[in-house]
Amino acid sequence: MVVARNLMTLESVVAQIRAECYDLTDEALALTTPLMRKHINPFGRYHFDLSRIRD
Repeated sequence: MVVARNLMTLESVVAQIRAECYDLTDEALALTTPLMRKHINPFGRYHFDLSRIRD
């Protein structure tokens, strides 16, 4: 499921980047992978940098 979601997200991001006229080559895209997983938190633990919160 994660790979499928990453594929859908990558597709929309690539379309947006190209629509904004940035030079995104097929060679650069060949270096990406839908197997990214660092953004997934399977443990339910979160870290918040409270020093960044402003009043």
